[in-house]
Amino acid sequence: MRKFSKTALTILEIIRETASDFATLAEVTATSGTKIHPEWDIKFDKITYRKMDARERRAKKRRLSGMINRLKKAGVIRQDGKRFILTKEGTKTLKESKGCYDLCSAPSFYPQFASKTDETIIVIFDIPEKERWKRNWFRRVLWVIGFTKLQQSVFAGHHTIPKQLLIDVEKLSLRRCVHFFTVKNSGSISEI
Repeated sequence: MRKFSKTALTILEIIRETASDFATLAEVTATSGTKIHPEWDIKFDKITYRKMDARERRAKKRRLSGMINRLKKAGVIRQDGKRFILTKEGTKTLKESKGCYDLCSAPSFYPQFASKTDETIIVIFDIPEKERWKRNWFRRVLWVIGFTKLQQSVFAGHHTIPKQLLIDVEKLSLRRCVHFFTVKNSGSISEI
């Protein structure tokens, strides 16, 4: 089996979970805190992206594009129209490289069980740095379900939390690190 960098494996995970196009891939890697290049931390949130000069934006897109081209050349992903899809070799590479999917479901599994709700659900988590893959997995799950990132480890949304997610959080020993809150009344102090 060919060895891949942590960055390449992270991109493979994202493609497996979301069957992303280039723009979505850039956005998802940004929200998970993934570094595509050692000196380059993707921050594609709209404000930061607008502040970058055109040369810097082109350089960042080239780096991500180069990584995707290397993965295509290695035969672990393929392009189907605008979307990137993991090949059988890519799935095998991920399974052999990380045990994540033996412990929990892929993030794309959860949205089918998350329904809309009128209440705001806030998710706060503090997963240790040494368990980074769990933290990145959890962020991707929240993003795929439809939660919005308020801060690095604070998400909010109008979706129920799937029971399978709670089971997987327990399997991954994250119960003490993850907290869910329901907001019944929202607004400023004067409005409540």
